[in-house]
Amino acid sequence: MSWRCRERGAGLAEVLVGVLVVSLAAVGALGFFSHGLGGIQKQGYRRAAAERARERLEQLMQANVVDIAGEDPADGQQYWLTCSAASGVLCTSWTRRLTRTTDTISLNGVFNGQREIAVQRVHDRTTGTSQTTLDAVELSVKVWFTANIGTDDDFNRVQLKTLRAPSP
Repeated sequence: MSWRCRERGAGLAEVLVGVLVVSLAAVGALGFFSHGLGGIQKQGYRRAAAERARERLEQLMQANVVDIAGEDPADGQQYWLTCSAASGVLCTSWTRRLTRTTDTISLNGVFNGQREIAVQRVHDRTTGTSQTTLDAVELSVKVWFTANIGTDDDFNRVQLKTLRAPSP
């Protein structure tokens, strides 16, 4: 008894099913990589936004407290700051407003984000003074790095805050 194996080629239906399976796998893989690249780009904008916020916060830390927080140490009002005079990227003069103000900044030279700078006299719990004593200045810099500007959540913006002791 002899076993014969007949070899035959693939039929049209089998080839079409194979092409369909490979095509679906390729589309899925491309979608996955596309999504990953979008995430990498968003992280690049987040990094650039954090850098812009850090730069501005450092400038606020070097500024005269009266220029940014006002002369009244008991004033607990929140103010929004804009740079009224700059030398390159360094702000040399500040304008305080009672209304929320943002400015447009470039992130990675491609995307325009928004920056909001706020200042407020607050109580510093570490000083041991009365809770009604406003003995520190809170500085806050927010930078939005997505098109959802004004959406105040961690998915659309970077926020840096610090306390600064007022100058004697």
